[in-house]
Amino acid sequence: MEFLGLPIETILIIVAIAKIWGGLFYLFNKIFFLFSEIAVDEEKERKWDIRAWSVYLVGLWGWLIYFVSENNWALFGVETGGSVLMAIGLYYAIKRYKEDPSKKYLWIARGATAAGIIASLWIFEGVTTINQILEFLVCLGFLMGTSLLRKKNVNGYLWFLLMNGSNAGLMGVQGAYELMAQQIISFFIVFSAYIIRKRREKE
Repeated sequence: MEFLGLPIETILIIVAIAKIWGGLFYLFNKIFFLFSEIAVDEEKERKWDIRAWSVYLVGLWGWLIYFVSENNWALFGVETGGSVLMAIGLYYAIKRYKEDPSKKYLWIARGATAAGIIASLWIFEGVTTINQILEFLVCLGFLMGTSLLRKKNVNGYLWFLLMNGSNAGLMGVQGAYELMAQQIISFFIVFSAYIIRKRREKE
């Protein structure tokens, strides 16, 4: 049996590698963002942000391969659109430009997410699975969290908790327990970042 000209055994190996690859680099992404919150000055914060964005983009391809294998089209859309904003923000951070132009391109992330949701509704003929509901919650958490954190609003982390919690549930439903564990760890890292930011704002 073949898929896209490759033996199904080869496809399964690629997906297995993609899960480890994507999960590992996304975990580093959350850890580096936590270090960014702990940083004592803007220059160190900028360096940790650059590292976080970089590993996100490296790990992205593993997640995209996995999402396609599971027909997670809404997540494929939101990750694809979000990666464009991440790449733009990374470029400007490296170049030390003060203004982040990514907010001008939010329509890309929103459009890609909308396309992914439409594809999911079309393929599954509506909302017919728990997987889709969890996907839509992940998309909501990602878009709201990213938007608020870009405005330096600490409540963006609460939306990321929804994103990580829903994604952990989705990974569990789909039997990707290594990715479920990664999302649970990320949940607590994000919660720690939220607590640290709240304490800094009170100082």
